[in-house]
Amino acid sequence: MSDSQRVWFVPCEDSESCATWHNKFYTLTEANSWILDHRHEPGLTTGCPFDARERFDNARFWIWENSGWVKITLKPMQKLEYCNGGPGEEGWSYAETTLVHQGDHVARYWSSETKDCDGRMSGGGEDRCELSRLKAVEAGYPEGCGIYRPEWKQESELRFDHSAEAAGY
Repeated sequence: MSDSQRVWFVPCEDSESCATWHNKFYTLTEANSWILDHRHEPGLTTGCPFDARERFDNARFWIWENSGWVKITLKPMQKLEYCNGGPGEEGWSYAETTLVHQGDHVARYWSSETKDCDGRMSGGGEDRCELSRLKAVEAGYPEGCGIYRPEWKQESELRFDHSAEAAGY
């Protein structure tokens, strides 16, 4: 797991119960689990990094999904997973996406599998968008719709053509 997929917590003076969790990298799953387990304990105030729901703003933005614009709202540290796919004219396709509000940015992890008359293709990657850039790019379709979408920056991408690999290309 890369550092961009982990959360860094710094020391705080507000909670002795969270002191052992500070100054290390943790996956979002580990950190979110800790937050959910300890959110009602005394000492978790806005100064504590684990009280992220009070420290950061919600992330609101538009995505293009299922042939239309969908407005998404993510609370700090919240994760949204969705998928789509099914049979097509020449084969099938499947795609899944995970959006995670990581405090100062939203991360988008995606993967896809398709198969058609040319063979099977696989892909995946990671993008990120700073909160200040969630409404940076005019959607453009439909023209004049007034929707602005995130300016995603590609962190990593992998594409794999199974037929080309089997053929030795």
